[in-house]
Amino acid sequence: MSGVIFVILLVMMFEVVARYLFNSPTSWTQDIAGWSQVFYIFIGAVYAMYRGYFVRVDALFASFPARAKILIDTLLSTPLICLFLGTLTWKGGEIAHRAFKTGETTGAGTWDGVVWPAKAIVPFGSAILLCAWFIILIRRWRNHLSESRTAGSPP
Repeated sequence: MSGVIFVILLVMMFEVVARYLFNSPTSWTQDIAGWSQVFYIFIGAVYAMYRGYFVRVDALFASFPARAKILIDTLLSTPLICLFLGTLTWKGGEIAHRAFKTGETTGAGTWDGVVWPAKAIVPFGSAILLCAWFIILIRRWRNHLSESRTAGSPP
């Protein structure tokens, strides 16, 4: 994770040095830094979800028993996450595909870099985040069911 931040810092430092020390600004650094930030956000979101760092309103949720929490996540959180991330994957995929088909570029003149790889980060990251949600949910159900069996209560 820190490697992406390091790349962003290096790119921005390169721009500062080129612009202010050599009076030769670059046209590509802002794009690369911005695209790297989007990548970092999606990778960070997967990590945060895996570690349980996503923000949740725990005022009521924390007081619920484990089975109720899993049911809420399965019946309420999952459809909402699927709707949000599914839409990002679907629409983001359309945008990235259109950029690929048309050969869309940044249009910055000297840079003129292709943008489809950057636009593909959103649907790719959303799909990975959605997969991560289902993996976490399956693990939680598996752990809950195994704990229920060892405690002697019906699942």
